[in-house]
Amino acid sequence: MLNNHVTSTVTLSRLNSTRCSPHLDGYTDWLVARRYTAATIELFLFGIIPLGQWLTQHDMPVSSFDHRALEAFRCDRDSIGQWRHTGGRRTVKAAFVGARRFHEYLVIKGHVESTPSASSLPKLLEDFAHWLQIHKGTRVVTVENHIYYLRKFVASLGDKPDAYDAIAVRGYLQTIAKRYPMPTTKATFGSVRVFLRYLVAAGLVTSSLPEAIPVIRDMRLASLPQYIVADDIKKLIDSCDCMPLTARRDRAVLLILARLALRASDVAMLNITDVDWRGARLRVGGKNRQQCWLPLPQDVGDALVG
Repeated sequence: MLNNHVTSTVTLSRLNSTRCSPHLDGYTDWLVARRYTAATIELFLFGIIPLGQWLTQHDMPVSSFDHRALEAFRCDRDSIGQWRHTGGRRTVKAAFVGARRFHEYLVIKGHVESTPSASSLPKLLEDFAHWLQIHKGTRVVTVENHIYYLRKFVASLGDKPDAYDAIAVRGYLQTIAKRYPMPTTKATFGSVRVFLRYLVAAGLVTSSLPEAIPVIRDMRLASLPQYIVADDIKKLIDSCDCMPLTARRDRAVLLILARLALRASDVAMLNITDVDWRGARLRVGGKNRQQCWLPLPQDVGDALVG
């Protein structure tokens, strides 16, 4: 439900005033089912507001928001320079990203016609997507993100891996780095790296080809320490008492992160049924949905009970 993910009455009112409003509850539930994080869902919903305004300006019903309309919306946002939405230090093309995901939802639900070219994948990418899901347990959302960046890669270098070499791969990535901002560049590099590793596993390229992809270092974070010392962790956990309303929750989350070295998304996906109290262990889904059990330290268990 939309109300579960938008707390601002002003934002909720703006969303409900758009032509997209009748679809937003179903759209939100669809995003949740695909295991997007709360922050990402909020980002996608942010894009609905300018999209709704654009639909009204062009007197266009949602049923007409096909791939041609999506491209027209992209061009319009590009021309007026309203591309970016900044959340903290992360800057993304929120309006178009949200509109593109909403368009995908409309296509899947049969509300608009699908894009002929977008509905078909090169067999090379089909096999890659199948490998990620079956052999690596990768989430559908992650697979879709990889495919999004790899379409252009395969279109540029071709669908014959035996023609790939380090010069061609690096040349393509250099073009991406010059043309796109850092978040897009890093995502592209990561997707190409995973794709080349798949090709190695399939025996389609040499094992050294993934090494042709350089590592991108984010200089914004260069001043941050690589780890937090034990004394600072203790101070951080003790600081939870300064916020009585959320102290118990924050303390439990920080203890899980500190004691079990989980990712934030792992903690966010935890459920009470993942705790085996008798066996003193915790079930974690992991990055590729490969479940495993971790020992439950006493202080973490106490924090969860509290």
